[in-house]
Amino acid sequence: MKPLDPRLLRHASAVRPFVLACAALGALTAMLVLAQAELLAKTITWAFLDGFSLRSLVLPLGLLTLVVLARAGITWLAETTAHRAAARALSQLRETVIAAALRLGPRRADRSPAEVAALATHGVDRLEPSPRRLAQVAAVVGRSFPVSVAAAVAGVEDTSSAVASLLRAEIIRETRRFPELECTFRHGLLQQAALSTLTPTGLRELDRVPVP
Repeated sequence: MKPLDPRLLRHASAVRPFVLACAALGALTAMLVLAQAELLAKTITWAFLDGFSLRSLVLPLGLLTLVVLARAGITWLAETTAHRAAARALSQLRETVIAAALRLGPRRADRSPAEVAALATHGVDRLEPSPRRLAQVAAVVGRSFPVSVAAAVAGVEDTSSAVASLLRAEIIRETRRFPELECTFRHGLLQQAALSTLTPTGLRELDRVPVP
């Protein structure tokens, strides 16, 4: 199994910048590891073998602290970049599957429309509770929805975080910011997938909730 299948880059070209960024961050991390090891070895030698005073070790200790902080920052950035690359690749591959299914039609496709929808939209079930609840309520409101209305009905407290999770997962996209934030599902199947995660009881409960 290859660490990076070339077919992924052909079918999900949007991840190429992220792959290059991850490679660059990996190379930078390797250089920082070497710098940290060198600084640590020299500091220990100066402190315990050469008998340097604490004042003399201020500079190497400061540099060592900076290297450690830089490694922590790059690690966070690399994880964020990898997460965004995965979400972007999933979105592009999902759109390819949906487009191919719509082009072939239900009669010529090897899978039923329900199976295609489940395959292309299974990411909705993997969301955290707050963004999943927001997606469910938004799907009831419509393919396009005011975020404030959906959040109020869903009872989501941290709306910004929930919306950010849905945007990162490439489930919704912003359509406008003013006079209020409005978003839309990237595809009708995504809206249907969010609806399918609601139980009949959940749908009845939403029907009883007054829209603000």
